[in-house]
Amino acid sequence: MADRTPPAASLTDRDIEVMTSGLPYLGGWDTSAPWVVGADELAGIRSRIVALATHEYAHCVDADSVLPGYVDTVPPLVRLTVFILESLHGPVLIRDHSAQNDLLADFKAEGASSRGLLYCLVWPSGFSWLVFAWQLLRENYDITTTARILGDVLEVVAEIPPLSAAAADAVRVVRSVTDTIPAGRLETAADDQLAEMFADALGEAGAQTLPWLSGPDSALETLARQLASSAGRLSAIDCAVPSFDDLLVAELVQAGTSVPAVLRTALGGQTFMLVRERVAAGEASDVEAHTISNALARAVRAGEAGAAHQWAVSAFRLLAVCQDTPPALIDLEGFANDLTDICHMQRRESAGQEETGPGERPRARETGVADDPSAGAVPEGAPADDPWARLDRMVGLSGVKSTVRRALRGAELAQRRRDAGITLKPPARHLLFLGNPGTGKTEVARLIGEIYRERGVLRTGKLTEVSRADLVGEGIGETAPKVRKQFAKAMGGVLFIDEAYTLNVDGRSDYGKEAVDELMTLMETHRDDVLVIAAGYREQMQSLLRANPGLESRFGNRVSFDDFSDDELVQIFHGMVRDARFDLADGVEKEVRSHLPRKRTPRYGNAREMRRLFEATVERQGMRLSGRLDDLTDEEVRTLTVADIREDRHDDEQRRRIFRTAEQDLSRLVGLDPIKREVAGLVNEVQMEDLLREAGVRTNDDARHMLFLGNPGTGKTEVARILARIYHGLGLLSQGHLVEVHRSDLVAGYIGQTALKTEAKLESAIGGVLFIDEAYSLATGYENDFGQEAISKLITFMEDYRDDLVVIAAGYGEEMDDFLASNSGLASRFPIRFDFPDYSDDELIDVLIRFAQADGRTVGPEALAEARRLLAEKRDRPGFGNARDVRSLFSAAKRHQISRLADERSLHEVQPERVRTLLPVDFAQSMI
Repeated sequence: MADRTPPAASLTDRDIEVMTSGLPYLGGWDTSAPWVVGADELAGIRSRIVALATHEYAHCVDADSVLPGYVDTVPPLVRLTVFILESLHGPVLIRDHSAQNDLLADFKAEGASSRGLLYCLVWPSGFSWLVFAWQLLRENYDITTTARILGDVLEVVAEIPPLSAAAADAVRVVRSVTDTIPAGRLETAADDQLAEMFADALGEAGAQTLPWLSGPDSALETLARQLASSAGRLSAIDCAVPSFDDLLVAELVQAGTSVPAVLRTALGGQTFMLVRERVAAGEASDVEAHTISNALARAVRAGEAGAAHQWAVSAFRLLAVCQDTPPALIDLEGFANDLTDICHMQRRESAGQEETGPGERPRARETGVADDPSAGAVPEGAPADDPWARLDRMVGLSGVKSTVRRALRGAELAQRRRDAGITLKPPARHLLFLGNPGTGKTEVARLIGEIYRERGVLRTGKLTEVSRADLVGEGIGETAPKVRKQFAKAMGGVLFIDEAYTLNVDGRSDYGKEAVDELMTLMETHRDDVLVIAAGYREQMQSLLRANPGLESRFGNRVSFDDFSDDELVQIFHGMVRDARFDLADGVEKEVRSHLPRKRTPRYGNAREMRRLFEATVERQGMRLSGRLDDLTDEEVRTLTVADIREDRHDDEQRRRIFRTAEQDLSRLVGLDPIKREVAGLVNEVQMEDLLREAGVRTNDDARHMLFLGNPGTGKTEVARILARIYHGLGLLSQGHLVEVHRSDLVAGYIGQTALKTEAKLESAIGGVLFIDEAYSLATGYENDFGQEAISKLITFMEDYRDDLVVIAAGYGEEMDDFLASNSGLASRFPIRFDFPDYSDDELIDVLIRFAQADGRTVGPEALAEARRLLAEKRDRPGFGNARDVRSLFSAAKRHQISRLADERSLHEVQPERVRTLLPVDFAQSMI
C-alpha cells in the first residue's frame, strides 16, 4: 500500500510492476502511487461508502436532477460520495478499468463502458467538484451543516489510500474556509468567489495533491512543466516526442476547434497567440498517434517507463481539458497495453522463467514512515523497559506504530514552535483508537503516555483509564463534575476513554451528551496538558462523531488497530507461554492454530481470545497433574501438552446437561415423529464423527444449514430452538441461541441498507441458529427488490461462518422451491431438509390439552369434542394453521368464558373450579 501521493513522475519500478500485474489497482494515473485492490480491501471501501446510506443526511439533495447517471435507489449522499471519488483529482479521471468497475458496481447506472485496461472520464476544465458539491448542499442546509456533510464524505474517501492525502487536504480546506470566512460571505458567494476562497485555503502544499483546486492556470502550468521535464528525459535516450505546441496544434486542427483561453497562462502570452494563429490557419502536421505510441514503447524498453508514463499522462490531460473530451493523438489505452506487454517480457527475460502468475500479488510500497526511517525509531542499545522498544516488540501493529511516530513528531514540532515564539495554534493532538477488542489499544495508550513523557510532551504520561460509568451521572448536574474529576486525575498524562461510543445513547434522560460537551470544552482548554484517547469499534465511533459534530475536530489522528493474523495470534500465545516460563510440547502450536476460527466474527477478541486459551490451557494442565503431585518432575510442571490445549467437549458436564434437557424437550413435543427421527440421525452422525476423528479418520466438514418445509403451526420454530441447544450440547455451536427473523428484519428500502441490516442479524446469530421464517419472501422476483441483496449476504455468512452458525430457512414447499431457484448458490448451501407434516386431529387435541394444562385450566370431554369439530372444519379451509389455530381457538375460548361468567354474576362470587373450566359453549362461540 502506498503511503504517499507523489506526482506520477516519481513512480518507481515497483509502482510500474503493480500497474502491470493484471490485478485491480487504484492510483498510478493521477497524483498518487498505485495501490493493489484485493477483495477484502474492495469490500472494506464499498462497505464504508454504503454505510453512508444510514447517515442522518443520507437524503441531503434531490440527486435525480443534479447527480444523474447513478442507480436510482442509491441514496443521494452515496451518489455524492461516488461523484467525489471520480472527480477529486480534477476534470480528467484516468483509472484502472477493473478497479473502477469493481468499485462502482451497483452505484452507477452503466458503470465503465470501456472493455480495455483503463477507464477515462472528462469534465469541463473550469468545473470544480468542491464548488459544485458545496453549492449543491447549500441549497438545503446552512454553512455549518454543509461543511459537516462534506467532511463526513471526505473522511470516507480519505480511508482509500491513493485518495487519502487529497481528501485530507480537502477536509482541511473546508474547515479552514468555514472557520475563517464569515458565514454571511459564504452564504452569498458566487461560484468563482468560492473557487478563489478554496484556492487560498489550499496553499502550496495542498496544490500538490489537489492541483485543480488551485485553479486551472496553476494546474495547467504544473502539467506543462511535467510534460517538458519528461520530454527532456525521453530525448536523452533518443525517444523524441512532439513539443506541446506541435501536439496542441495537431490535435486542435484535427478536432476542428480553437485554442481555449484557459491555456494562455500555461503557454505564455506570445506562444498562446502563435499557436492560435497556427490552428486558425489549419496548419498541416506530421504528428501522428502511432508515431507517439512507438516512441513511448521504445522508452519503456529502454528503462524509462516512468518518464514515458508521465509524458503520456500529462499530454493526455492537457489535451483533454482543451476540448473537454479524450484526445485523439494520445492513445493512453494503447500505451497501457504496451507498458504491460513490455514489462511482462522484461520480467520473463530477467527471471529466466515465466513471470509471476496472476494469483501472486506484487506488493506496493508498505505504509509507514519511509520518508524518514529514523524518525521515532528505537535507539540502538535501548534498555528493555524503554517504551519505544516495548512498542516495537508488540506483535504486528505496523500501521499503528507509524501513526504514533507521526503523531509524536507533530506534537514535538508544535512544542518547538511555541519555544521559538510562534503563535500558530497547534493542531489537535488527541487520538481516536479504532478497532476490535484485544488489538492492543490500552497497552499502546499506556506506552504513548510514557513516550510523550520522555520526549517532554507530557509532564507525567500516566494513563487514566475510564469508561462511561466514570463520566456519566444518573441525575441532573452529576455528569459535568464527574468528567472534570477524571480530567483532573489525568492532568499531565493520558485520559483513555474505553468504548467511548457508549456516550452516544439516544434518549432524553441520558446524560452522555452532557459528558461529551464537557469533554470537548476541557479538551480545548487543556489541549497541552492532557492527551485524550477515545477508543472503540470503528462503526460505533463514527456514529459518536456524527452525533457530536464538534468532537471530530478535537481529534488530530485516527489510529486503526487491525485484527491480528493467525500467525500473529500464535506469536502472541507463544509470548504468553514464554513470559510465564512454560515450555510447549511437540504439536502444541498446530493445536493452537486449530482453535483459531476459519473466519473471524466481526467482534473477534484477538489477543483476548489467546489469553482465554492460555489460561484454560494452564487450568487443564493443573487438573491433569493434580492427581500425582508427589512424583512430578520440573520438566512435567513446565510443559504444556496437546492434551492441555484440547478441550474435551464430552467431559463438559454443563454441555452434557444442555444436550440431555434439549433431547427431553424434543421428545415431549406432540407428534413430529419423522422429525424426531431425523434429529436423532443428525445427533448420531455428529457423535460418530467425533469417534472417527479421535481414531484419526478424516471426516467431512459439510455445512449443517437446513430447510424446514411445512405449513404454519407445525412446530418449525420450536424444533429450531431445541436443535440450537442440541448442537450447543454437542459442541458444534458455541452459544446455542436462536435468532428468529422475517423479511422485514433483513430487507431495507435503499441499496446498501439491506446488506447492513442482514449483516447485523447474521452477526447476532453467530454461535447459534438463524431461523428465517417465510424465507421465500426474500425472493419476490420484482425488479429493484433488495431481497437478493439479503440473499447474497446470507450466502457469504453461511460459507464463512459454517463452523459456528446454522441457518434454517423455513417456509412452504412450492414457495421454497422458488426461493432456492432465485440464486444458483442457495440450494447447495442447504444439505439438510426436514418436512414437517400437518398435525392429525388427535394431535391437535393433545396440543390443546397441553395449552390448557400450562394455563391451569380444565377442558372436559364434551368441550374437547366441540373443539375437535371446529378444528376439523377449519382444516378444510385454505390457510389452516395447525397448532397456531389451536392456540387461537384456546385464546378465544378463554375470552368467551370470562364474558360468560361476567354476565352470570360478579366475578368475585364465581367458584374457582368454574373459572378454571372451559365449557363446550366457550369453544362453540369462539372465532377461529
